[in-house]
Amino acid sequence: MIKTNKVLYLGYYKEYGDWGKFAVNNIKALMSAGVDVACRSIVFQDNRTPSDIFNVEKNQTNDCDICIQHLFPNHMLASSNFKKNIGILANEFVTIDHSCWVEKLNTMDQIWVSSPFAKQALDNTVLRDKTVVVPFAFDTDVYKKHHPALKGGIESEGKFRFYTISNLENPEIERVIRCFHSEFDHADDAVLVIQINGENANGLDDRISKVKSNLGLQKNPTFYKKDMIVSKGDLAQSSDNSHAFCDCYISSLSQRSLFSEEFHAMAFGNTPIVLQDTDAEYYTGAKYSVSTVYETNAVRSELWPDISNGKNYIIKPCEKQIKDTMRRLYNEWKENPAVYKVNKKKEAFDKSEAFSIKSIGKIMKETLDA
Repeated sequence: MIKTNKVLYLGYYKEYGDWGKFAVNNIKALMSAGVDVACRSIVFQDNRTPSDIFNVEKNQTNDCDICIQHLFPNHMLASSNFKKNIGILANEFVTIDHSCWVEKLNTMDQIWVSSPFAKQALDNTVLRDKTVVVPFAFDTDVYKKHHPALKGGIESEGKFRFYTISNLENPEIERVIRCFHSEFDHADDAVLVIQINGENANGLDDRISKVKSNLGLQKNPTFYKKDMIVSKGDLAQSSDNSHAFCDCYISSLSQRSLFSEEFHAMAFGNTPIVLQDTDAEYYTGAKYSVSTVYETNAVRSELWPDISNGKNYIIKPCEKQIKDTMRRLYNEWKENPAVYKVNKKKEAFDKSEAFSIKSIGKIMKETLDA
């Protein structure tokens, strides 16, 4: 057994988005378990230290005996200065066995992965004896707070609110729009809410109009139901407001690793529609997941040239299953709208507590000391 004295945590915790959020919560989880932590960052775009770990960044590192590297594998480097070198891998790719990542990860003493699905993927490589499932942590206090309703240009009261949250440049927004408007029309008490993670949603109206035109179900795109578009330009209209306001989250990403909004949707008492055999299915306990097909990744990436090639795959969800699931959930709501979400709230919060900062901190401490 290794007695944990002090941990050096290396990560991208200064970055916005999930990279930063997961790293910050992991550091807080270690601290909640009584682990002495010092942290250092690798900076890509952002250079601001979150206030809740500001003091941790000031801690000295010369007495650390364990190093946790929450980095892309090509940034990892094991050191004999530590009793144990741990790598955290949140793998968005279907396979990595054809890349240099395997060699880099194999230098670690242990590899923490975020779900059993991620572990299974690595168990097919030489890394099988090193992987341990240590889930990401979440600040569950946010689910106890009151969040005001969204305000938009369309009437949504008394309607079932499907929604998605995405960056504006995400091309998969179109899939969500296509699924909703090919399944629901003015005869249905349903609305689609699109939350954009940015200051504005410039250009999205044109993209929506093009999708509707290509569906060919109406003579004019204006004949379709109108969508509610919200962005962070209005600080009152945050992602948390969308989760509190809406009913069914539709994932707009095709990836193996967890997108935090999928977990938030579940924890707020909504029903997330996610992809099978992904982290999201594990974290949300999704009753409604859709099967995927795998297509060769034909687009080369300058960022990851040895990963994004013909040896890897991209995931494509079955749109028919998405639409069938949307209709089934809508029909469930229609039977008794008054109690639909109320019945899900407590179950969702209890489920989210399994991934709270305190709960994951305990798992981390036990894994470190094993």
